[in-house]
Amino acid sequence: MSLEAYRALPRQKQRLEIKRRIPPAVVEEAIASKRVAQPGKVADKTLWIYIFWTPDGMKMRWAMRDRATGGPFGEIVREGGDDLDRYNLK
Repeated sequence: MSLEAYRALPRQKQRLEIKRRIPPAVVEEAIASKRVAQPGKVADKTLWIYIFWTPDGMKMRWAMRDRATGGPFGEIVREGGDDLDRYNLK
């Protein structure tokens, strides 16, 4: 894409509240995991935030992953946020 084509695209801005949309217990669990992690190491439990731009505006999903369950990033043990099923192509 050329610079001119990029500049011609419409600019869209929207504020998205994140903090109040993630349950406090999930945030506390991620913080507690970081406190017990070895210095310089990634905590076992990490909170991932995904932000999507949709035709209806910005949407957000979150997921807590636990590296103790296996896999390089850990399995998703809790998740929530906006329902995005209506945007899936069928």
